[in-house]
Amino acid sequence: AGHQPVEPTAKNAEMPPATDDPLSSPTWTFTPKHRWSFQNNAICGICLLAWLELLWTRRRHVDWWHYWQRVAFVTAIASLNSFLGTIEALLNGGAIARQPIDPRPVFILGHPRTGTTLLHSLMALDDATFGYCSTFCVAFPSAFLWLEPFKALFAGLVSEKRPMDNMALDLDTPQEDELG
Repeated sequence: AGHQPVEPTAKNAEMPPATDDPLSSPTWTFTPKHRWSFQNNAICGICLLAWLELLWTRRRHVDWWHYWQRVAFVTAIASLNSFLGTIEALLNGGAIARQPIDPRPVFILGHPRTGTTLLHSLMALDDATFGYCSTFCVAFPSAFLWLEPFKALFAGLVSEKRPMDNMALDLDTPQEDELG
């Protein structure tokens, strides 16, 4: 019996050669998805200088042809965040600096699907004891205090459900630290 050629699959695909320089490694090829999706963007809270540094550092890994619109969106949001952060510093910088920080923070750590989100949400219900970062705070970390009255204008940035587990999501939902 002759040897039949094997079609490449995710299981038998050859990995790119390892190098000491991660920036010189070839990127994986894939079918572009979510090219025009701007909701639930985990990086939308970034400021312009950090975004430009990230783009420059990872420029070889960005599929500029297929994702130019997402790069443009994050660039616009990063510019807005930087501008709004300057206003936040002028309006609330002193009050923020004087805010006491609890010396005994609570960290919730765990593997995915082990109940950490549920525990986090339950603890967030006790706002007299615990503070938490909301989705809105994560989206605009540099300016959420003075933007609060305008929060409804940004409701379209998040979907009604989290894409990974179909849980409810809105701008007031407690947000986990992988984003915060």
